[in-house]
Amino acid sequence: MQTMRNSMNEHGASALVLIDDDPNVLRTTARILLDAGYRVITGVNAAEAYQLTRQHKPALLLLDVMLPDGNGLDIARQLKSEPALAGVFVILLSGLKTSSHDQAAGLASGLADGYIARPFSKSEFLARVDALLRLRDLQESLREALARLHKIASRVPGLIYQYRLRPDGSSCFPYASDAMLDIYRLSPEQVRLDATPVFASLHPDDYASVVSAIQRSAADLSPWRQQYRVRFDDGTLRWLYGDASPEREADGGTLWHGYIADITERKQVEAELEQHRQHLEQLVFSRTAELAQSRDAAQAASRAKSAFLANMSHELRTPMNVIMGMTALALRRATDPKQIEHLGKSMGAAQHLLAIINNMLDIANIEADALKLTEATFSVSQVIGDVMHAQHELAQAKGLALTHEISPALPKLLCGDALRLRQMLLNLVDNAVKFSEHGAITVRALVAEQDTHSLLLRIEVSDQGVGISPEQQARLFQAFTQADDSLTRQHGGTGLGLALTRRIALLMGGDVGVSSELGHGSIFWLTARLKRSLENRQSERPARPQ
Repeated sequence: MQTMRNSMNEHGASALVLIDDDPNVLRTTARILLDAGYRVITGVNAAEAYQLTRQHKPALLLLDVMLPDGNGLDIARQLKSEPALAGVFVILLSGLKTSSHDQAAGLASGLADGYIARPFSKSEFLARVDALLRLRDLQESLREALARLHKIASRVPGLIYQYRLRPDGSSCFPYASDAMLDIYRLSPEQVRLDATPVFASLHPDDYASVVSAIQRSAADLSPWRQQYRVRFDDGTLRWLYGDASPEREADGGTLWHGYIADITERKQVEAELEQHRQHLEQLVFSRTAELAQSRDAAQAASRAKSAFLANMSHELRTPMNVIMGMTALALRRATDPKQIEHLGKSMGAAQHLLAIINNMLDIANIEADALKLTEATFSVSQVIGDVMHAQHELAQAKGLALTHEISPALPKLLCGDALRLRQMLLNLVDNAVKFSEHGAITVRALVAEQDTHSLLLRIEVSDQGVGISPEQQARLFQAFTQADDSLTRQHGGTGLGLALTRRIALLMGGDVGVSSELGHGSIFWLTARLKRSLENRQSERPARPQ
Protein backbone atom coordinates (compact mmCIF):
# COMPACT_ATOMS: atom_id res chain seq x y z
CA MET A 1 0.00 0.00 0.00
CA GLN A 2 1.19 3.53 -0.77
CA THR A 3 -0.16 6.81 0.52
CA MET A 4 1.03 10.22 -0.68
CA ARG A 5 0.24 13.66 0.68
CA ASN A 6 1.70 17.06 -0.18
CA SER A 7 2.51 20.12 1.84
CA MET A 8 5.03 22.99 1.28
CA ASN A 9 7.06 24.85 3.90
CA GLU A 10 10.54 26.25 4.48
CA HIS A 11 12.11 22.84 3.76
CA GLY A 12 11.14 23.03 0.11
CA ALA A 13 9.70 20.38 -2.18
CA SER A 14 12.10 17.49 -1.33
CA ALA A 15 10.08 14.54 -0.14
CA LEU A 16 10.48 12.45 2.99
CA VAL A 17 10.01 8.71 2.48
CA LEU A 18 8.48 6.91 5.47
CA ILE A 19 8.53 3.07 5.52
CA ASP A 20 6.77 1.06 8.31
CA ASP A 21 4.84 -2.20 8.21
CA ASP A 22 2.51 -1.16 11.07
CA PRO A 23 -0.42 0.80 9.52
CA ASN A 24 -1.23 2.64 12.74
CA VAL A 25 2.37 3.71 13.34
CA LEU A 26 2.71 4.64 9.68
CA ARG A 27 -0.47 6.75 9.73
CA THR A 28 0.40 8.49 13.03
CA THR A 29 3.99 9.27 12.04
CA ALA A 30 2.95 10.53 8.58
CA ARG A 31 0.32 12.81 10.18
CA ILE A 32 2.96 14.36 12.48
CA LEU A 33 5.19 15.11 9.49
CA LEU A 34 2.38 16.41 7.31
CA ASP A 35 1.14 18.71 10.05
CA ALA A 36 4.65 20.04 10.40
CA GLY A 37 4.60 20.95 6.71
CA TYR A 38 6.66 18.16 5.19
CA ARG A 39 5.90 16.36 1.94
CA VAL A 40 5.61 12.69 2.84
CA ILE A 41 5.67 9.52 0.73
CA THR A 42 4.85 6.30 2.57
CA GLY A 43 5.54 2.60 2.06
CA VAL A 44 5.07 -0.61 4.08
CA ASN A 45 7.90 -2.99 3.09
CA ALA A 46 11.50 -3.26 1.83
CA ALA A 47 10.48 -3.52 -1.81
CA GLU A 48 8.64 -0.20 -1.60
CA ALA A 49 11.59 1.32 0.30
CA TYR A 50 13.87 0.54 -2.64
CA GLN A 51 11.33 1.65 -5.23
CA LEU A 52 10.32 4.94 -3.63
CA THR A 53 13.85 5.96 -2.65
CA ARG A 54 15.21 5.35 -6.16
CA GLN A 55 12.23 7.10 -7.73
CA HIS A 56 12.05 10.24 -5.56
CA LYS A 57 15.61 10.52 -4.13
CA PRO A 58 14.23 11.91 -0.87
CA ALA A 59 16.02 14.28 1.48
CA LEU A 60 15.35 11.83 4.31
CA LEU A 61 14.43 8.15 4.53
CA LEU A 62 12.66 7.12 7.75
CA LEU A 63 12.96 3.34 7.79
CA ASP A 64 11.63 0.77 10.22
CA VAL A 65 14.43 -1.48 11.43
CA MET A 66 12.41 -4.67 11.07
CA LEU A 67 10.27 -5.19 7.95
CA PRO A 68 8.57 -8.34 6.77
CA ASP A 69 10.87 -8.69 3.76
CA GLY A 70 14.12 -7.13 4.97
CA ASN A 71 16.29 -5.58 7.63
CA GLY A 72 16.58 -1.81 7.82
CA LEU A 73 20.40 -1.82 7.95
CA ASP A 74 20.62 -4.10 4.94
CA ILE A 75 18.25 -1.81 3.02
CA ALA A 76 20.32 1.25 4.00
CA ARG A 77 23.52 -0.52 2.99
CA GLN A 78 22.16 -1.35 -0.45
CA LEU A 79 20.77 2.12 -1.08
CA LYS A 80 23.91 3.98 0.07
CA SER A 81 26.06 1.78 -2.17
CA GLU A 82 24.33 3.32 -5.16
CA PRO A 83 26.17 6.62 -6.13
CA ALA A 84 22.93 8.46 -6.90
CA LEU A 85 21.58 7.68 -3.40
CA ALA A 86 24.78 7.96 -1.32
CA GLY A 87 23.67 11.37 -0.01
CA VAL A 88 20.28 10.21 1.26
CA PHE A 89 20.03 10.52 5.05
CA VAL A 90 18.60 7.40 6.76
CA ILE A 91 16.86 7.44 10.15
CA LEU A 92 16.07 4.00 11.54
CA LEU A 93 12.85 3.75 13.52
CA SER A 94 13.22 1.10 16.20
CA GLY A 95 11.19 -0.40 18.94
CA LEU A 96 12.32 -1.01 22.47
CA LYS A 97 13.64 -4.38 21.45
CA THR A 98 16.45 -2.82 19.37
CA SER A 99 19.55 -2.94 21.56
CA SER A 100 21.82 0.04 22.07
CA HIS A 101 24.70 -2.12 20.77
CA ASP A 102 22.88 -2.60 17.45
CA GLN A 103 22.18 1.10 17.25
CA ALA A 104 25.84 1.97 17.88
CA ALA A 105 26.94 -0.52 15.24
CA GLY A 106 24.59 1.07 12.71
CA LEU A 107 25.83 4.56 13.42
CA ALA A 108 29.51 3.53 13.39
CA SER A 109 29.12 1.80 10.03
CA GLY A 110 27.73 4.96 8.50
CA LEU A 111 24.65 3.14 7.27
CA ALA A 112 22.36 4.96 9.71
CA ASP A 113 22.46 8.71 10.23
CA GLY A 114 20.29 8.44 13.32
CA TYR A 115 17.97 6.28 15.46
CA ILE A 116 14.59 7.21 16.88
CA ALA A 117 13.11 4.75 19.33
CA ARG A 118 9.37 4.27 19.71
CA PRO A 119 7.39 5.44 21.50
CA PHE A 120 8.54 9.04 21.02
CA SER A 121 7.12 12.44 21.69
CA LYS A 122 5.99 14.58 18.75
CA SER A 123 8.36 17.44 19.58
CA GLU A 124 11.40 15.17 20.00
CA PHE A 125 10.65 13.43 16.72
CA LEU A 126 10.25 16.63 14.73
CA ALA A 127 13.38 18.16 16.35
CA ARG A 128 15.46 15.18 15.25
CA VAL A 129 14.07 15.25 11.72
CA ASP A 130 14.64 18.98 11.46
CA ALA A 131 18.21 18.70 12.78
CA LEU A 132 19.08 15.94 10.31
CA LEU A 133 17.60 17.89 7.41
CA ARG A 134 19.63 20.95 8.38
CA LEU A 135 22.75 18.80 8.66
CA ARG A 136 22.01 17.38 5.22
CA ASP A 137 21.65 20.89 3.79
CA LEU A 138 24.94 21.89 5.41
CA GLN A 139 26.74 18.86 4.03
CA GLU A 140 25.24 19.48 0.61
CA SER A 141 26.50 23.08 0.69
CA LEU A 142 29.90 21.84 1.80
CA ARG A 143 29.99 19.29 -1.03
CA GLU A 144 29.08 22.00 -3.53
CA ALA A 145 31.80 24.31 -2.16
CA LEU A 146 34.35 21.51 -2.30
CA ALA A 147 33.30 20.71 -5.85
CA ARG A 148 33.80 24.34 -6.85
CA LEU A 149 37.19 24.44 -5.14
CA HIS A 150 38.17 21.20 -6.83
CA LYS A 151 37.12 22.64 -10.18
CA ILE A 152 39.24 25.74 -9.56
CA ALA A 153 42.18 23.68 -8.32
CA SER A 154 41.99 21.47 -11.38
CA ARG A 155 42.32 24.53 -13.63
CA VAL A 156 45.40 25.81 -11.80
CA PRO A 157 48.67 24.76 -13.49
CA GLY A 158 50.23 22.09 -11.35
CA LEU A 159 49.01 19.87 -8.54
CA ILE A 160 47.08 21.33 -5.58
CA TYR A 161 47.14 18.93 -2.65
CA GLN A 162 47.04 18.14 1.06
CA TYR A 163 49.66 15.73 2.33
CA ARG A 164 49.32 14.14 5.77
CA LEU A 165 52.10 12.50 7.74
CA ARG A 166 50.54 10.37 10.48
CA PRO A 167 52.13 9.93 13.92
CA ASP A 168 53.01 6.31 13.05
CA GLY A 169 55.06 7.46 10.02
CA SER A 170 52.57 6.47 7.33
CA SER A 171 51.25 9.14 5.00
CA CYS A 172 48.49 9.94 2.52
CA PHE A 173 47.05 12.66 0.33
CA PRO A 174 43.62 13.53 1.81
CA TYR A 175 43.07 15.83 -1.14
CA ALA A 176 44.71 16.02 -4.56
CA SER A 177 43.51 17.81 -7.66
CA ASP A 178 43.13 16.06 -10.99
CA ALA A 179 46.71 17.09 -11.91
CA MET A 180 47.91 14.21 -9.72
CA LEU A 181 47.32 12.06 -12.79
CA ASP A 182 49.47 14.32 -14.98
CA ILE A 183 52.26 14.81 -12.44
CA TYR A 184 52.62 11.32 -10.94
CA ARG A 185 50.47 9.21 -13.29
CA LEU A 186 48.30 8.34 -10.28
CA SER A 187 44.64 9.14 -9.69
CA PRO A 188 43.71 11.09 -6.53
CA GLU A 189 41.86 8.00 -5.27
CA GLN A 190 45.04 5.89 -5.47
CA VAL A 191 46.85 8.07 -2.92
CA ARG A 192 43.97 9.21 -0.70
CA LEU A 193 44.75 6.62 1.95
CA ASP A 194 48.40 5.76 1.16
CA ALA A 195 51.13 7.95 -0.35
CA THR A 196 53.52 5.05 -1.01
CA PRO A 197 53.00 5.09 -4.83
CA VAL A 198 54.09 8.73 -4.95
CA PHE A 199 57.35 8.05 -3.10
CA ALA A 200 57.94 4.97 -5.26
CA SER A 201 58.20 7.24 -8.32
CA LEU A 202 60.97 9.43 -6.81
CA HIS A 203 64.33 9.30 -8.57
CA PRO A 204 66.72 7.14 -6.51
CA ASP A 205 69.25 9.98 -6.33
CA ASP A 206 66.63 12.38 -4.92
CA TYR A 207 64.67 10.04 -2.63
CA ALA A 208 66.74 10.60 0.51
CA SER A 209 66.84 14.39 0.15
CA VAL A 210 63.04 14.63 -0.33
CA VAL A 211 62.29 12.43 2.69
CA SER A 212 64.83 14.33 4.81
CA ALA A 213 63.37 17.70 3.80
CA ILE A 214 59.83 16.54 4.67
CA GLN A 215 61.02 15.31 8.07
CA ARG A 216 62.72 18.65 8.82
CA SER A 217 59.58 20.51 7.81
CA ALA A 218 57.48 18.29 10.07
CA ALA A 219 59.89 18.80 12.98
CA ASP A 220 60.05 22.62 12.96
CA LEU A 221 56.94 23.40 10.83
CA SER A 222 59.09 25.26 8.31
CA PRO A 223 57.85 25.51 4.69
CA TRP A 224 58.86 22.68 2.39
CA ARG A 225 60.32 23.90 -0.90
CA GLN A 226 62.31 21.59 -3.13
CA GLN A 227 63.25 20.68 -6.68
CA TYR A 228 63.47 16.97 -7.36
CA ARG A 229 63.03 14.34 -10.04
CA VAL A 230 60.59 11.49 -10.61
CA ARG A 231 61.21 8.54 -12.89
CA PHE A 232 58.55 6.26 -14.34
CA ASP A 233 58.66 2.64 -15.47
CA ASP A 234 58.98 3.64 -19.14
CA GLY A 235 62.15 5.61 -18.35
CA THR A 236 60.51 9.04 -18.53
CA LEU A 237 62.23 11.56 -16.27
CA ARG A 238 60.53 14.72 -14.97
CA TRP A 239 61.68 17.63 -12.84
CA LEU A 240 59.19 18.82 -10.21
CA TYR A 241 59.07 21.77 -7.84
CA GLY A 242 57.12 21.44 -4.60
CA ASP A 243 56.06 24.15 -2.16
CA ALA A 244 53.95 23.50 0.93
CA SER A 245 53.17 24.97 4.36
CA PRO A 246 52.73 22.55 7.31
CA GLU A 247 50.50 22.67 10.38
CA ARG A 248 50.35 20.41 13.42
CA GLU A 249 47.21 18.29 13.90
CA ALA A 250 45.54 17.37 17.17
CA ASP A 251 46.79 13.75 17.04
CA GLY A 252 50.42 14.87 16.59
CA GLY A 253 50.48 14.33 12.85
CA THR A 254 51.41 16.99 10.30
CA LEU A 255 49.30 18.27 7.43
CA TRP A 256 50.82 20.19 4.50
CA HIS A 257 48.89 22.42 2.09
CA GLY A 258 50.76 23.07 -1.13
CA TYR A 259 51.26 22.65 -4.84
CA ILE A 260 53.66 20.81 -7.15
CA ALA A 261 54.60 22.08 -10.61
CA ASP A 262 56.24 20.29 -13.52
CA ILE A 263 59.41 22.28 -14.35
CA THR A 264 60.89 19.80 -16.83
CA GLU A 265 60.79 22.24 -19.76
CA ARG A 266 62.38 24.99 -17.69
CA LYS A 267 65.16 22.63 -16.62
CA GLN A 268 65.74 21.63 -20.23
CA VAL A 269 65.98 25.29 -21.25
CA GLU A 270 68.36 25.96 -18.35
CA ALA A 271 70.49 23.00 -19.38
CA GLU A 272 70.60 24.20 -22.98
CA LEU A 273 71.50 27.72 -21.84
CA GLU A 274 74.23 26.34 -19.58
CA GLN A 275 75.60 24.25 -22.44
CA HIS A 276 75.49 27.31 -24.70
CA ARG A 277 77.20 29.41 -22.02
CA GLN A 278 79.97 26.85 -21.62
CA HIS A 279 80.36 26.74 -25.39
CA LEU A 280 80.62 30.52 -25.52
CA GLU A 281 83.13 30.50 -22.67
CA GLN A 282 85.20 27.94 -24.54
CA LEU A 283 85.04 30.06 -27.69
CA VAL A 284 86.00 33.18 -25.74
CA PHE A 285 88.85 31.32 -24.06
CA SER A 286 90.06 29.96 -27.38
CA ARG A 287 89.71 33.34 -29.08
CA THR A 288 91.43 35.10 -26.18
CA ALA A 289 94.33 32.67 -26.43
CA GLU A 290 94.56 33.31 -30.18
CA LEU A 291 94.44 37.06 -29.64
CA ALA A 292 97.07 36.84 -26.91
CA GLN A 293 99.27 34.81 -29.24
CA SER A 294 98.68 37.33 -32.04
CA ARG A 295 99.36 40.20 -29.64
CA ASP A 296 102.59 38.62 -28.46
CA ALA A 297 103.64 38.03 -32.07
CA ALA A 298 102.74 41.62 -32.98
CA GLN A 299 104.62 42.98 -29.99
CA ALA A 300 107.63 40.85 -30.87
CA ALA A 301 107.46 42.05 -34.47
CA SER A 302 107.12 45.65 -33.28
CA ARG A 303 110.12 45.27 -31.00
CA ALA A 304 112.09 43.69 -33.82
CA LYS A 305 111.06 46.51 -36.18
CA SER A 306 111.98 49.17 -33.64
CA ALA A 307 115.31 47.50 -32.96
CA PHE A 308 115.95 47.21 -36.70
CA LEU A 309 115.07 50.88 -37.30
CA ALA A 310 117.26 51.99 -34.42
CA ASN A 311 120.20 49.90 -35.59
CA MET A 312 119.78 50.97 -39.20
CA SER A 313 119.49 54.61 -38.21
CA HIS A 314 122.70 54.40 -36.23
CA GLU A 315 124.41 52.57 -39.07
CA LEU A 316 123.24 55.13 -41.65
CA ARG A 317 124.18 58.19 -39.61
CA THR A 318 127.87 57.31 -39.54
CA PRO A 319 128.43 57.28 -43.32
CA MET A 320 126.06 60.23 -43.72
CA ASN A 321 128.16 62.28 -41.34
CA VAL A 322 131.26 61.33 -43.35
CA ILE A 323 129.55 62.28 -46.63
CA MET A 324 128.42 65.62 -45.23
CA GLY A 325 131.86 66.32 -43.74
CA MET A 326 133.68 65.54 -46.94
CA THR A 327 131.16 67.59 -48.95
CA ALA A 328 131.62 70.56 -46.62
CA LEU A 329 135.42 70.23 -46.97
CA ALA A 330 135.13 70.11 -50.76
CA LEU A 331 132.87 73.18 -50.74
CA ARG A 332 135.46 75.20 -48.83
CA ARG A 333 138.13 74.36 -51.43
CA ALA A 334 135.99 74.54 -54.55
CA THR A 335 136.37 77.56 -56.88
CA ASP A 336 134.44 76.44 -59.96
CA PRO A 337 130.85 77.80 -59.76
CA LYS A 338 129.42 74.69 -61.40
CA GLN A 339 131.23 72.45 -58.94
CA ILE A 340 130.06 74.60 -56.01
CA GLU A 341 126.46 74.29 -57.25
CA HIS A 342 126.70 70.51 -57.47
CA LEU A 343 128.30 70.19 -54.06
CA GLY A 344 125.64 72.48 -52.55
CA LYS A 345 122.84 70.30 -53.93
CA SER A 346 124.65 67.22 -52.61
CA MET A 347 124.92 68.81 -49.14
CA GLY A 348 121.19 69.71 -49.17
CA ALA A 349 120.22 66.18 -50.12
CA ALA A 350 122.46 64.75 -47.44
CA GLN A 351 120.96 67.02 -44.79
CA HIS A 352 117.45 66.02 -45.89
CA LEU A 353 118.36 62.34 -45.72
CA LEU A 354 119.92 62.81 -42.30
CA ALA A 355 116.69 64.47 -41.07
CA ILE A 356 114.71 61.44 -42.28
CA ILE A 357 117.12 59.09 -40.53
CA ASN A 358 116.84 61.10 -37.31
CA ASN A 359 113.01 60.98 -37.48
CA MET A 360 113.05 57.22 -37.98
CA LEU A 361 115.37 56.81 -35.02
CA ASP A 362 113.15 58.97 -32.82
CA ILE A 363 110.01 57.00 -33.74
CA ALA A 364 111.84 53.74 -33.07
CA ASN A 365 112.98 55.04 -29.68
CA ILE A 366 109.46 56.19 -28.78
CA GLU A 367 107.95 52.81 -29.69
CA ALA A 368 110.68 51.09 -27.66
CA ASP A 369 110.03 53.52 -24.78
CA ALA A 370 113.65 54.59 -25.07
CA LEU A 371 113.13 58.27 -25.83
CA LYS A 372 113.76 60.26 -22.68
CA LEU A 373 112.84 63.92 -22.24
CA THR A 374 115.26 66.30 -20.57
CA GLU A 375 114.40 69.26 -18.39
CA ALA A 376 116.29 72.55 -18.57
CA THR A 377 115.44 76.22 -18.41
CA PHE A 378 114.97 77.78 -21.83
CA SER A 379 113.30 80.66 -23.62
CA VAL A 380 110.30 79.92 -25.83
CA SER A 381 111.12 83.08 -27.75
CA GLN A 382 114.62 81.76 -28.45
CA VAL A 383 113.28 78.42 -29.69
CA ILE A 384 110.85 80.15 -32.06
CA GLY A 385 113.64 82.47 -33.27
CA ASP A 386 115.92 79.51 -34.04
CA VAL A 387 113.20 77.81 -36.08
CA MET A 388 112.38 81.00 -37.99
CA HIS A 389 116.08 81.49 -38.76
CA ALA A 390 116.43 77.90 -39.97
CA GLN A 391 113.49 78.30 -42.38
CA HIS A 392 114.19 81.90 -43.43
CA GLU A 393 116.29 81.13 -46.50
CA LEU A 394 113.84 78.54 -47.90
CA ALA A 395 110.84 80.80 -47.25
CA GLN A 396 112.55 83.79 -48.82
CA ALA A 397 113.37 81.72 -51.92
CA LYS A 398 109.61 81.02 -52.35
CA GLY A 399 108.59 84.61 -51.63
CA LEU A 400 106.91 83.75 -48.30
CA ALA A 401 106.85 86.05 -45.29
CA LEU A 402 107.78 84.50 -41.91
CA THR A 403 106.35 86.26 -38.84
CA HIS A 404 105.79 85.33 -35.22
CA GLU A 405 103.68 86.56 -32.27
CA ILE A 406 104.35 85.75 -28.60
CA SER A 407 101.69 86.43 -25.98
CA PRO A 408 102.78 88.85 -23.24
CA ALA A 409 101.30 86.41 -20.70
CA LEU A 410 103.88 83.78 -21.65
CA PRO A 411 106.77 83.69 -19.15
CA LYS A 412 110.18 84.45 -20.57
CA LEU A 413 111.71 81.30 -19.13
CA LEU A 414 110.21 77.82 -18.84
CA CYS A 415 111.53 74.42 -17.89
CA GLY A 416 111.31 71.46 -20.28
CA ASP A 417 112.92 69.80 -23.29
CA ALA A 418 113.73 72.69 -25.62
CA LEU A 419 115.32 70.38 -28.21
CA ARG A 420 112.10 68.36 -28.67
CA LEU A 421 109.95 71.49 -28.68
CA ARG A 422 112.21 72.94 -31.41
CA GLN A 423 111.97 69.66 -33.36
CA MET A 424 108.15 69.71 -33.27
CA LEU A 425 107.90 73.37 -34.25
CA LEU A 426 110.44 72.90 -37.02
CA ASN A 427 108.34 70.08 -38.51
CA LEU A 428 105.22 72.28 -38.52
CA VAL A 429 106.94 75.33 -40.01
CA ASP A 430 108.81 73.18 -42.56
CA ASN A 431 105.48 71.72 -43.74
CA ALA A 432 103.91 75.18 -43.94
CA VAL A 433 106.80 76.44 -46.08
CA LYS A 434 106.81 73.31 -48.18
CA PHE A 435 103.09 73.42 -49.06
CA SER A 436 102.72 77.20 -49.50
CA GLU A 437 103.31 79.10 -52.73
CA HIS A 438 102.39 82.60 -51.58
CA GLY A 439 101.34 84.69 -48.62
CA ALA A 440 102.65 84.62 -45.07
CA ILE A 441 103.39 82.00 -42.43
CA THR A 442 102.75 83.09 -38.85
CA VAL A 443 103.84 81.41 -35.63
CA ARG A 444 101.84 82.30 -32.50
CA ALA A 445 102.73 81.25 -28.95
CA LEU A 446 100.23 81.60 -26.09
CA VAL A 447 99.19 80.14 -22.77
CA ALA A 448 96.35 77.58 -23.07
CA GLU A 449 96.04 76.97 -19.32
CA GLN A 450 98.23 77.37 -16.25
CA ASP A 451 98.63 76.92 -12.52
CA THR A 452 101.26 77.94 -10.00
CA HIS A 453 103.73 75.23 -11.05
CA SER A 454 103.19 74.65 -14.78
CA LEU A 455 101.42 75.81 -17.89
CA LEU A 456 100.18 74.33 -21.14
CA LEU A 457 102.00 76.06 -24.00
CA ARG A 458 100.11 76.30 -27.29
CA ILE A 459 101.89 77.15 -30.53
CA GLU A 460 99.96 77.73 -33.76
CA VAL A 461 101.46 77.77 -37.26
CA SER A 462 99.13 79.31 -39.84
CA ASP A 463 99.73 79.44 -43.59
CA GLN A 464 97.94 80.41 -46.78
CA GLY A 465 98.83 77.22 -48.59
CA VAL A 466 96.83 74.57 -50.41
CA GLY A 467 94.72 73.56 -47.44
CA ILE A 468 93.62 70.06 -46.40
CA SER A 469 90.25 68.31 -46.83
CA PRO A 470 88.53 66.67 -43.80
CA GLU A 471 89.23 63.20 -45.24
CA GLN A 472 92.93 64.00 -45.57
CA GLN A 473 93.07 65.49 -42.05
CA ALA A 474 92.01 62.16 -40.56
CA ARG A 475 95.20 60.51 -41.91
CA LEU A 476 97.67 63.32 -41.27
CA PHE A 477 99.33 62.20 -38.04
CA GLN A 478 99.84 58.53 -38.96
CA ALA A 479 103.38 57.40 -39.69
CA PHE A 480 104.35 57.13 -43.38
CA THR A 481 101.09 58.83 -44.41
CA GLN A 482 100.69 62.00 -46.43
CA ALA A 483 97.55 64.04 -46.97
CA ASP A 484 97.81 64.00 -50.78
CA ASP A 485 100.15 61.78 -52.82
CA SER A 486 100.24 64.18 -55.77
CA LEU A 487 101.30 67.10 -53.54
CA THR A 488 103.84 64.86 -51.82
CA ARG A 489 105.40 63.98 -55.13
CA GLN A 490 105.49 67.69 -55.98
CA HIS A 491 106.86 68.93 -52.64
CA GLY A 492 108.51 65.84 -51.17
CA GLY A 493 108.13 64.26 -47.71
CA THR A 494 107.89 60.89 -45.98
CA GLY A 495 104.96 61.48 -43.64
CA LEU A 496 107.16 60.91 -40.59
CA GLY A 497 107.35 64.52 -39.39
CA LEU A 498 103.74 64.99 -38.23
CA ALA A 499 103.55 61.48 -36.75
CA LEU A 500 106.72 62.12 -34.79
CA THR A 501 105.44 65.54 -33.71
CA ARG A 502 102.28 63.99 -32.23
CA ARG A 503 104.21 61.29 -30.37
CA ILE A 504 106.60 63.81 -28.85
CA ALA A 505 103.71 66.12 -27.94
CA LEU A 506 101.94 63.26 -26.14
CA LEU A 507 105.16 62.50 -24.24
CA MET A 508 105.26 66.15 -23.19
CA GLY A 509 101.67 66.05 -21.88
CA GLY A 510 100.13 67.75 -24.91
CA ASP A 511 98.83 66.97 -28.38
CA VAL A 512 98.78 68.24 -31.98
CA GLY A 513 95.95 69.06 -34.35
CA VAL A 514 94.91 70.98 -37.42
CA SER A 515 92.05 73.12 -38.69
CA SER A 516 91.99 73.63 -42.42
CA GLU A 517 89.83 74.19 -45.45
CA LEU A 518 90.84 73.03 -48.89
CA GLY A 519 92.30 75.97 -50.89
CA HIS A 520 92.25 78.38 -47.92
CA GLY A 521 95.32 77.44 -45.91
CA SER A 522 95.78 75.63 -42.61
CA ILE A 523 96.44 76.21 -38.93
CA PHE A 524 98.52 73.48 -37.28
CA TRP A 525 98.84 73.61 -33.49
CA LEU A 526 100.76 71.80 -30.79
CA THR A 527 100.57 71.88 -27.00
CA ALA A 528 103.14 70.89 -24.40
CA ARG A 529 103.07 70.87 -20.61
CA LEU A 530 106.06 72.88 -19.30
CA LYS A 531 107.11 73.75 -15.79
CA ARG A 532 107.63 77.26 -14.62
CA SER A 533 111.31 78.02 -14.12
CA LEU A 534 112.57 78.69 -10.62
CA GLU A 535 113.52 82.23 -11.62
CA ASN A 536 109.97 82.98 -12.84
CA ARG A 537 108.37 81.55 -9.69
CA GLN A 538 110.58 83.69 -7.49
CA SER A 539 109.94 86.83 -9.55
CA GLU A 540 106.18 86.23 -9.50
CA ARG A 541 106.10 85.63 -5.73
CA PRO A 542 104.41 88.60 -3.97
CA ALA A 543 106.76 90.76 -1.92
CA ARG A 544 106.56 90.58 1.85
CA PRO A 545 104.98 93.61 3.49
CA GLN A 546 107.53 95.89 5.14
